[in-house]
Amino acid sequence: MIDELEKKQSEMLSAFPNGNLFPGNRGLTIRDYFATIAMHQIMSHWVPHHGGWKDKIAKNAYEMADAMMLAREKS
Repeated sequence: MIDELEKKQSEMLSAFPNGNLFPGNRGLTIRDYFATIAMHQIMSHWVPHHGGWKDKIAKNAYEMADAMMLAREKS
């Protein structure tokens, strides 16, 4: 699963490429950018009730980013 995600990530466009500053570093992918936006919104409404909340926020943020990527492909 992680190998698939890494391959998928390497094929994505960068949202903020910074190869000029750090050669070989592609910067954030668009998926990462979408996840960052989703994470911000999730955290603004999240009330942690038990342990593991950080992992849940990260998972939910990338699930939303994946949905946004699919919507982007369809439009």
